[in-house]
Amino acid sequence: MSDAARTIAAPLPTAAGGGVLHRRGTIAVVHLRGTARERGRQHGELLRDEIRGGIVTYFCDVFRTRLRKAAEQSGKLVARLIPLAVKEFYLANFIFPRLIVHMPHEMREELAGLAEGAGIDVAEIAQTSVFADLYLYFLGKNFQGMGKLLPDSAFDACTSLAAWGPATADGSFLYARNLDFFGVGIWDRRPAVFYHHPNQGMPYVSIACAGVGPAGITGINQAGLTVAPQLKRTRAVSLDGLPMLYLATEIVRRAESLDDAVRLAQEGPKPAVGFSLVITDARHRTAAALECSHDGVLVRRRATGNGGWNDPDLPAGTFVQTNHYTTAHREKELDINAAIRAHTLGRYRRAQDLLRRDHGRITPQDMVEYLADHFDPFAGRERSIGNIIVQPCNISAVVFRPDAGEFWVAEGDTPASHSRYRRFALDEAPGVEETHSLDPPRWVDEPRFAGYRDYVRAYADNLGDADPESLIALVARARACDPEEPIYAYICGLLRLKQARWADAEQELAAAGALAGSDLPHRRAAIGLWAAVARSLQGKWQEARETFAQAAGDERLGSDVRGWARTWAERAPEADDLRVMTPDLQYGDMMVSP
Repeated sequence: MSDAARTIAAPLPTAAGGGVLHRRGTIAVVHLRGTARERGRQHGELLRDEIRGGIVTYFCDVFRTRLRKAAEQSGKLVARLIPLAVKEFYLANFIFPRLIVHMPHEMREELAGLAEGAGIDVAEIAQTSVFADLYLYFLGKNFQGMGKLLPDSAFDACTSLAAWGPATADGSFLYARNLDFFGVGIWDRRPAVFYHHPNQGMPYVSIACAGVGPAGITGINQAGLTVAPQLKRTRAVSLDGLPMLYLATEIVRRAESLDDAVRLAQEGPKPAVGFSLVITDARHRTAAALECSHDGVLVRRRATGNGGWNDPDLPAGTFVQTNHYTTAHREKELDINAAIRAHTLGRYRRAQDLLRRDHGRITPQDMVEYLADHFDPFAGRERSIGNIIVQPCNISAVVFRPDAGEFWVAEGDTPASHSRYRRFALDEAPGVEETHSLDPPRWVDEPRFAGYRDYVRAYADNLGDADPESLIALVARARACDPEEPIYAYICGLLRLKQARWADAEQELAAAGALAGSDLPHRRAAIGLWAAVARSLQGKWQEARETFAQAAGDERLGSDVRGWARTWAERAPEADDLRVMTPDLQYGDMMVSP
């Protein structure tokens, strides 16, 4: 659909070969033309200042920090003794190359051009393209019992909802997607929409940030096919597989239908790690998830209506995907950790409930509300943090209406879904002004929202080297805005444990337990367990021993936590045990090495 808005009169920045940059609010709108290398170079030239010190540097720094923290937290002496420089050398020369070797020629050319245009190291850009795969590979090895190769961190919280035909108010096809990942304060402050006009093949659009050119993050092509990856944790991982972004980008570039996308995924090399590719096909009125691991690619086409609790009956013309496998032989992956299980299933259930509730009258503005939804279906109430759709790592949000040739991109700090949405047309010319934006969701007017912003800051700082006391101060400010939220008190208690302030930890965990009546059984049980750890470390192990024995057989807890409870039922917890444990501010729980 052509955009009828008038063209901006001022001259626009251009790059050699025809690249053009303009701004829609804070969003960089970049039109790229020519070969892959030419388009990459135009991207680098036009956004050079935002790329330097931006997401490429951030990902490299995050990985370096996580490697160091993993060594500090490792229960294996050899892991703590190997110098960080040795690990980085091994990664750069032996690990990254095994993934990057699968990079398609078109992407290799685009990234080379991007490095030339921005004046940065092409190796760092290439490594950034497999950042998620490498992180998921190491987490998969953690789950295989190979030790803590990286600290566990929550970053997999994407939610997708699609509705079309009888589900929407006007019968149009709608697809809404939250991107939840590392990059708070970087990605969300350098948003970009890239219009690719290749000299061969279909035009396509990538919604990403400065420095991320390939369309496999969130993309739509001229055929109206959208592609969006959502990460999954699995033990079925290998360095000798196809990285996620490579497969997703090839689908955006080449597929004109869902069937094309399935063929490309199933006929190529096995994926390296766990993820789903959510594919919507407006022209053929369908949607699917390509559920990937190194075991292969399986396809889930909308709800099958088999009555299972992972996939209950949904009304016609709707589809939902979060971050767990729904195919039967991989569902067992959810048993790794109870917090992870509840988190993805809670978002999945809530998204289904919203589509069912509003079936027949869903609009683009409704999709905005869904992506910013704070209702926890397990707690039965709205809350600031928990098993809710919006999460503290929500760096991007998009609503598509492909059959009308338009989409809306959220413009604002994390959580991006709590922002105004700027409108774009799929075939718009460079420099047109915006029409018909979508309003921010209602939750931005909630008094609790100011505190939630502080919690998002604490979440981002926790990924780096922040002092626990500064994190506690931020969480305390969030708590002041929402004193009834048990996760805020619980996180303060876990951070006090990591500080070795046992009495303060016990006090905070007692406060969390008093508030947790409507929370999930696993979290109530976990709060009791960690309170028992705090008591034991004050010399009261015999008093706490019965709690550990009960937790060891408590199926509400994940297998990782039950394993430690069995250990502590036989001997008193030691301060050194906590080295392999990480308070996680997204899941609102303690992540432990299995």
